[in-house]
Amino acid sequence: TDLLKVERVGALDNFFELGGHSLLAVRLLAQIEAHTHVNLSLVSFFRQPTIEHLARLVQEQLSDEVASSLIPIQPLGDKPPLFMIHPSGGSIHWYLDLGQALAPEQPLYGIQAQGLNDAAPIQETIEEMAAQYVTVLRSVQPHGPYRLGSWSMGVIIAYETAQQLVNAGEEVSHLFMLDQGPYQPNTPPEDEAEYLLTFFGKRLPITLEALRALPEAEQLPHVFRLAQSSGFLIKEITLEKFRRFYTILKIHEQAWRRYEHKPYPGTVILFKAESRPKDDHPAKDLGWEELARGGVEVISAPGDHNTMLHPPHLATFARKLRKALETS
Repeated sequence: TDLLKVERVGALDNFFELGGHSLLAVRLLAQIEAHTHVNLSLVSFFRQPTIEHLARLVQEQLSDEVASSLIPIQPLGDKPPLFMIHPSGGSIHWYLDLGQALAPEQPLYGIQAQGLNDAAPIQETIEEMAAQYVTVLRSVQPHGPYRLGSWSMGVIIAYETAQQLVNAGEEVSHLFMLDQGPYQPNTPPEDEAEYLLTFFGKRLPITLEALRALPEAEQLPHVFRLAQSSGFLIKEITLEKFRRFYTILKIHEQAWRRYEHKPYPGTVILFKAESRPKDDHPAKDLGWEELARGGVEVISAPGDHNTMLHPPHLATFARKLRKALETS
């Protein structure tokens, strides 16, 4: 009732039907962990978002993340599923609101990174991630045509996943790239301070000079404190969890730089945010045309890179995505 700002929540009421959304879901699970020391997963919560189900999970002391990378954000419906692969950092929470905005007959699955919420080893190459995600896709849909995509730095993982599916003789009917080209836009960071600035400089009041003035061991905690004080992080996120997320960010960024791009035989569908950064790629297709032998379809999306998947722009984006999914 505190999170949803309602007077009463029944044991069987659906969290999202009462006005819940992705940020509140993260806060809910974080507060449950703070009170009970039980780490509940988004996988478990989205399967049945009720108090009764959460109470059962806490009672059973489920402290480990479900081993599978597959998260059924919205598994209901009779249409072919859409699989959205995590961006850098490994989390799929960016897509949670999208699951509520798409048509109720459209299943949506998120694929999160191995090791994000448990002690499993973090995969260090794009090819290794994609090979696992092919297996994950096939656990839900044994054969194509497949519909998949990703946002931001995760697009290259989706690209390699599509490549591996095609090489295995499967069809990929829709490959969605959300506001990111195939190549890294910046040169490799020189040190820890520059890594932190690359990932968080656009969101937090930090400068390269200020970070380099600190001992390296104090740089990440400094950024963590700024992130909490500015509201960039919810208060329930601990330094340990922030450090884990940052470690995965670095591994994914480095994996992308090592990746060897090969031509893709199919079509790429690029959703491009209408508000563009000053250092934007000069090509309309952000560089995909030189790789996609089947061409590139560019669809404009309201907002900028960070807001296109969230209200107030989400409804328009979801409508355009539904239209694209209906087109063969």
